[in-house]
Amino acid sequence: EIGEKLVPAQKTLQREINPSVYSFAEFESKLKQKHHFLVSVLEDKHILLIGNEDELRRMASKWMVD
Repeated sequence: EIGEKLVPAQKTLQREINPSVYSFAEFESKLKQKHHFLVSVLEDKHILLIGNEDELRRMASKWMVD
């Protein structure tokens, strides 16, 4: 469903957009496991479509313990 919504943006940007959509439970589980993709997203630059960076980091900090 989200892929269809991104078609106009892909055309405008002239590049493919590969969204990763997780439920809150999946997000929590993957962070607890230090999933490579999520860890790299949190450490790199990114564009949030919902919420803001502070909110994302606050959620992630609950589960990302060294």
